[in-house]
Amino acid sequence: MGNCIDLYEGMEKDGISMSNGTTSVVISVLVLAGSRLAISERHKELIVWLAYQDQYIRGIGEVHPLK
Repeated sequence: MGNCIDLYEGMEKDGISMSNGTTSVVISVLVLAGSRLAISERHKELIVWLAYQDQYIRGIGEVHPLK
């Protein structure tokens, strides 16, 4: 089982496919880098939102699709 990140719904073939472990590492690296670089409150809110997408923070099995 893995994850596919794409720009539009239904465009999975054009997206990036990753295993669950790779997805976790990518999100962790983005959160760590972003937390050092975030300047404005909006930047900080975006990083908090991104961190909340990590299953280890939120809980395994608690992933909900974006709408």
